[in-house]
Amino acid sequence: MKYAIDRYEMGLEKEVSADIFYNKYIPRKKDRFFCPECGEPVFWSSRGGSQPDKFSHYNKTEQTPECDKRVDGRSGLNLYERVGLPVYLSIRAVNQFSLMIGFPAVGEQLLAMAASWDIKVCITGAEHYRKVSVNAVNFLEDDVTLVPINFIPYPGKNFGMTIEPEGALELHKKWSDYADGFSYGGAIFTYGETGGKKIRKGGNISSDKQYYVIARKFDPPQEISSQKLGTIILSENVYNVYLITINVSVENASRYQYVKNYLQRQFGIWLLQTSPELIPLWPPMVEQGVVIPAKSNEKVYCSVSSGNDEPNVYRYDGHEVFPMPVNKAEGGCHTVSFTIHSQEVFLSVDRKYAGREIAFQSKKIIHPDYEYNFCIEKENGDLVEWKDVTKDVISESFFLNSNAKTEIYIGTRDKIFQHISVREQRVAVSAQYNSEEIMFVKDGGVFLHYRAKTVNKAKSLKETLTVDKIRKCCQGELVPVPYWVENMFLKWKRMGNNRIFNEVKRMIVNGKIPVGILKILYECCSGEEYHI
Repeated sequence: MKYAIDRYEMGLEKEVSADIFYNKYIPRKKDRFFCPECGEPVFWSSRGGSQPDKFSHYNKTEQTPECDKRVDGRSGLNLYERVGLPVYLSIRAVNQFSLMIGFPAVGEQLLAMAASWDIKVCITGAEHYRKVSVNAVNFLEDDVTLVPINFIPYPGKNFGMTIEPEGALELHKKWSDYADGFSYGGAIFTYGETGGKKIRKGGNISSDKQYYVIARKFDPPQEISSQKLGTIILSENVYNVYLITINVSVENASRYQYVKNYLQRQFGIWLLQTSPELIPLWPPMVEQGVVIPAKSNEKVYCSVSSGNDEPNVYRYDGHEVFPMPVNKAEGGCHTVSFTIHSQEVFLSVDRKYAGREIAFQSKKIIHPDYEYNFCIEKENGDLVEWKDVTKDVISESFFLNSNAKTEIYIGTRDKIFQHISVREQRVAVSAQYNSEEIMFVKDGGVFLHYRAKTVNKAKSLKETLTVDKIRKCCQGELVPVPYWVENMFLKWKRMGNNRIFNEVKRMIVNGKIPVGILKILYECCSGEEYHI
């Protein structure tokens, strides 16, 4: 096969083509390459002549030809058929969880056709199964449908999906015939407030991020901190649900290797230094369900997070996948941009068909009919009305009081945005120099935008200079009048400040002015404390 996963350093991986290693020395070539499909070790070989270089399995099985076909893109399968249907952990209430399988939208027409033919989908695992009628009651026509299940396959096996009757070919093109099952140690899910998506076998996690774990017994290394959240009944057995964080660095190579081996052995996943992911930069977006909604024909900019110096981003189109151009900014940040049209946009970082693809969908943004209340509170406890919000207020540290969960972006004059997730009634916001606007984002769109006022601290000339003040300062030795004082006189006369002009002019004798008056005139000029 042409491609393999190259784990060239501890905690790093990328998908590579065999031809890039031609006539090159390959360190650790016996243990660094893995099959993207089955995850088994493979080796690089060069056949010479017109024969292309390739990767081959050490141990060939009945699955090997299928791996070769799928990895090289000759399977004719779409994304969901390749990676299987996604599995989700959902939080129903405090300490109450449910397991669900996600079925992609099939459209109104196909859903109506399935209902008229009385089509059913059957989910199987071990000795259990669930049948669900495919109709508008059980499935959404324009969004992913999450179907609850209370069982899992035997460890190391997958969920099975069959469509009855078997002749419903259109649904077979939309839905895979399997979903990733549990490993011997259980399963790991991404973390979110309402649940998370299962990380497929062969996938990866990274340090300093939170994850959910479902396991009957969970005795991790000391570098994995865990908190038991509750239980879930699966296949008539009690499983525990944990919230975990991994705290280990490649700088401690032996412990990193130990934790990596534990995760691989128990859950079939790899530990990376940095999780490959796309982070939407503009416009501000919020994940809605299992997709990120965006306006049609809108250009989207994303930051590329990767442990690799030159990350790759892949875009899916039917059963084809293409690399996207990745831009590198001066500061070393990698970005990609693309336009959302009618079709969903699926993107992945560093690997193809990894099951961690992020989906962007052209969708009408519907905002709930809800009255949001937000208030800025200064560090001294003073509340600030929005009409009184200035650039100074949002440039300093403050607290945001809120009655709803939302995302806020505070932008500077240089268009650098600070992102804060509001998940509590009172959230601390750190200082950010030159802040001038604040945006509130909910369900994929900006619904509140405040541009802070500039408060001119300058004082009028009448506030700064008074006749009494001039008379009190007419002391000290006489010094020659500088040229800038004459410029001030011209501006005063032009602005109609005749009384102050006449009073200062009266103090000048033979081209000289008292040093006391000159001092206050200089303070006015250099400090720009007045409008002229």
